[in-house]
Amino acid sequence: MLPDVIIIGDSHSTALMAGCHAHRIRAELLQFSGNFWHAGHILYHAQHGIWIRGLTAMQTRILQLREQLGGRSIISRDVPVIAAMGYHLGRMVPPFGFNRHVTDADGFQDDADSSYASQAMVEAYADAFRAGHIRMAQRMARHGNMLLVVPPRLFPGTNYDRFADAISRRMTAAGVRLFDPSAALFAGSGLPADYVAEDGVHGNARYGAEAVGLMLGQGLLARRTA
Repeated sequence: MLPDVIIIGDSHSTALMAGCHAHRIRAELLQFSGNFWHAGHILYHAQHGIWIRGLTAMQTRILQLREQLGGRSIISRDVPVIAAMGYHLGRMVPPFGFNRHVTDADGFQDDADSSYASQAMVEAYADAFRAGHIRMAQRMARHGNMLLVVPPRLFPGTNYDRFADAISRRMTAAGVRLFDPSAALFAGSGLPADYVAEDGVHGNARYGAEAVGLMLGQGLLARRTA
């Protein structure tokens, strides 16, 4: 039997998988470290749908999942994909701020040692690190039935928000369908503490359950009937 959905992504996909379990959604998970995503080791593949360079264990997992799908590509019209990829802010934003670069004008005024980064600078920086990921998401969306989930807003009003917004705009312009659970649940504000995982940088199982519940309620995700 085909799964209801395939989840593909980085560590943020853990909460989405927990949410699928909570709602009895049959889900398969392909999760790769954000380091591999950030370094460009994960690629769209015309035959397999997705591939990873240099990690035999995960290549085997991809091939096994194809077998479970009856030989289908992992990216197909037959099985929806929820993706948590293309942002990987924890690998990109902290280096940007090491030299006290800030994207908030008020923050810049309050910190004499900071350097202001304009919106144009943010977009150029995001393009430099994420253009390949956006092209990959575009191909996944073109060849399959994919919904890209924006990562939870854990640090509202900071560089993280500015970069997430810049990447989201580019994903939308590339024709990728987005869903932002934080905006739907908390009007774009940061996650309340009881929705944050113990590590402080991910949403927890409760967040995942409510995010998946919203997807079901809005018709963005459905249980397979046959």
